[in-house]
Amino acid sequence: MPYHTTSRTPTACVLAPLWDPVAVLGLCGDGRCVGFAPSQRRKCRNPVAYHNVESFDQVVDMISTKRPDANLLRLDLVRMAEYGLCVRNHQNQVESMVDKWSTLI
Repeated sequence: MPYHTTSRTPTACVLAPLWDPVAVLGLCGDGRCVGFAPSQRRKCRNPVAYHNVESFDQVVDMISTKRPDANLLRLDLVRMAEYGLCVRNHQNQVESMVDKWSTLI
Protein backbone atom coordinates (compact mmCIF):
# COMPACT_ATOMS: atom_id res chain seq x y z
CA MET A 1 0.00 0.00 0.00
CA PRO A 2 1.53 3.33 -1.02
CA TYR A 3 2.18 5.91 1.63
CA HIS A 4 0.72 9.32 0.77
CA THR A 5 1.49 12.58 2.49
CA THR A 6 0.01 15.92 1.81
CA SER A 7 2.42 18.76 1.61
CA ARG A 8 1.74 21.61 3.94
CA THR A 9 2.54 24.97 2.55
CA PRO A 10 2.76 27.87 4.92
CA THR A 11 -0.24 30.15 4.71
CA ALA A 12 -0.67 33.57 6.15
CA CYS A 13 -2.94 33.63 9.13
CA VAL A 14 -5.35 36.51 8.65
CA LEU A 15 -7.40 37.41 11.67
CA ALA A 16 -10.86 38.82 11.15
CA PRO A 17 -11.49 42.25 12.64
CA LEU A 18 -13.50 42.25 15.87
CA TRP A 19 -14.32 45.97 15.71
CA ASP A 20 -13.73 49.05 13.57
CA PRO A 21 -11.21 51.39 15.24
CA VAL A 22 -11.49 53.92 12.41
CA ALA A 23 -15.20 54.44 13.08
CA VAL A 24 -15.07 54.09 16.87
CA LEU A 25 -12.09 56.41 17.34
CA GLY A 26 -13.14 58.87 14.63
CA LEU A 27 -9.94 58.50 12.60
CA CYS A 28 -9.81 60.39 9.30
CA GLY A 29 -7.16 58.43 7.42
CA ASP A 30 -5.99 61.60 5.70
CA GLY A 31 -2.29 61.27 6.54
CA ARG A 32 -2.46 64.34 8.74
CA CYS A 33 -1.78 64.82 12.44
CA VAL A 34 -4.47 63.40 14.74
CA GLY A 35 -3.77 66.15 17.29
CA PHE A 36 -5.74 69.22 18.20
CA ALA A 37 -4.56 72.73 17.34
CA PRO A 38 -5.94 74.84 20.22
CA SER A 39 -4.98 78.11 18.56
CA GLN A 40 -7.15 77.18 15.58
CA ARG A 41 -9.79 75.32 17.63
CA ARG A 42 -9.68 72.41 15.20
CA LYS A 43 -7.82 69.26 14.24
CA CYS A 44 -4.23 69.84 13.20
CA ARG A 45 -3.66 69.85 9.44
CA ASN A 46 0.08 69.14 9.46
CA PRO A 47 1.11 66.15 7.35
CA VAL A 48 2.63 63.16 9.10
CA ALA A 49 5.72 61.45 7.67
CA TYR A 50 4.79 58.65 5.26
CA HIS A 51 6.56 55.95 7.29
CA ASN A 52 4.63 57.07 10.38
CA VAL A 53 1.33 56.92 8.47
CA GLU A 54 2.17 53.36 7.41
CA SER A 55 3.05 52.39 10.99
CA PHE A 56 -0.11 54.08 12.30
CA ASP A 57 -2.24 52.13 9.80
CA GLN A 58 -0.55 48.86 10.80
CA VAL A 59 -1.35 49.45 14.46
CA VAL A 60 -4.97 50.31 13.57
CA ASP A 61 -5.26 47.06 11.58
CA MET A 62 -3.70 45.09 14.42
CA ILE A 63 -5.94 46.48 17.17
CA SER A 64 -9.03 45.75 15.07
CA THR A 65 -8.30 42.05 15.68
CA LYS A 66 -8.04 42.50 19.45
CA ARG A 67 -10.86 42.82 21.94
CA PRO A 68 -11.89 46.49 22.26
CA ASP A 69 -10.73 47.02 25.82
CA ALA A 70 -9.02 50.35 26.51
CA ASN A 71 -6.88 48.90 29.31
CA LEU A 72 -5.59 46.04 27.16
CA LEU A 73 -5.00 48.33 24.17
CA ARG A 74 -3.28 51.15 26.07
CA LEU A 75 0.24 50.47 24.76
CA ASP A 76 -1.10 50.15 21.21
CA LEU A 77 -2.97 53.44 21.60
CA VAL A 78 0.24 55.10 22.80
CA ARG A 79 2.03 53.81 19.69
CA MET A 80 -0.82 55.07 17.50
CA ALA A 81 -0.60 58.51 19.07
CA GLU A 82 3.18 58.63 18.68
CA TYR A 83 2.88 57.72 14.98
CA GLY A 84 -0.18 59.87 14.33
CA LEU A 85 0.89 63.14 15.92
CA CYS A 86 3.06 65.60 14.02
CA VAL A 87 6.60 65.85 15.35
CA ARG A 88 6.62 69.60 14.93
CA ASN A 89 3.80 70.64 17.26
CA HIS A 90 1.81 67.89 18.89
CA GLN A 91 4.01 65.08 20.26
CA ASN A 92 3.11 66.49 23.68
CA GLN A 93 -0.50 65.34 23.12
CA VAL A 94 0.21 61.59 23.28
CA GLU A 95 -1.43 61.08 26.68
CA SER A 96 -4.44 63.27 25.89
CA MET A 97 -5.04 61.36 22.63
CA VAL A 98 -4.79 58.03 24.45
CA ASP A 99 -7.25 59.28 27.07
CA LYS A 100 -9.65 60.53 24.38
CA TRP A 101 -9.52 57.25 22.45
CA SER A 102 -9.84 55.21 25.65
CA THR A 103 -13.11 56.93 26.52
CA LEU A 104 -14.44 56.19 23.02
CA ILE A 105 -13.66 52.47 23.33
